[in-house]
This record gives sequence, C-alpha cells and structure tokens, in this order.
Amino acid sequence: MAIGLCLIALELVSTTFLSLLLGVSALLVGVLLYILPDLSQSTLFLLWGIFSVISTGLWFRFFKPQAIRVSLSTAELEMVTGTEGTVIRHNRDRKDGIVRFTIPVLDRSEWPFFSENPVKEGDRVVIIGFDQNHFIVAPKSGV
Repeated sequence: MAIGLCLIALELVSTTFLSLLLGVSALLVGVLLYILPDLSQSTLFLLWGIFSVISTGLWFRFFKPQAIRVSLSTAELEMVTGTEGTVIRHNRDRKDGIVRFTIPVLDRSEWPFFSENPVKEGDRVVIIGFDQNHFIVAPKSGV
C-alpha cells in the first residue's frame, strides 16, 4: 500500500496519469492482501500487473478520449496560423478530415480539421483558425 501511495504522490509532478493508475492498482492489491493475508508474493505481483493493465485499458478506452480537449491561447493560434499541411483523410459530406504537418504543430503531426472550401486528399492547406479541437483550414491557393 505504501508503494501505491508513493505512485499516487508521484502523479502530482507527472502529467501522464500512468503513475496514478499504477498506484491505484497497488492499493487494490494492498486491500486484497489485507482481506486474504495468505496470498503469495508472486500472486500479488501478478494481481498488480493485471489490475494495472485493466485500469490502463479502461483509461484509454473511456476517459482519455474525453480528456483531450484542446484550447489554444491567442498567442498559440497566431503562432500556428498560416502553417501548411497536407490533407491525408477527408470526408466530403461533413467537410472535415485529418491534416498532416511536416513539422509538428503543438506537439502533434496530425490534426483533425474543418474546411468550408472544397479540399481533397493530397491538397495543401493552411491553418486559418481553431474550433472545438479542430483546425479550420483553407486550400493553400485560396489564401
């Protein structure tokens, strides 16, 4: 349980949530050891591994997608406006898709986008804005 508390405390200086998940798993093993004191050390490590994998899987399946809400400051938006990228996936019906940048923009090489102008896969586009986790882009020739 002490290791679990240390891992949870480590999360205070980390931003990945991994140490939190590992710490909670260690606490669960500690509770099981309290309830079933005859468990062997190898069984405890196995249980900790299983709990860690399950909690990490649950995190990425249910919580992580909702946690990725990006908001850009005005300075960040001004810094990336005009950056060129290539459309790698496009949905004509919804006017959105994925754009890839040769140099990562805000630590990511690929971003979802919206475009009011017609674009297709392979087109070069430039960033003109940002809304709801998506860049707003326009064809390079249209800017």
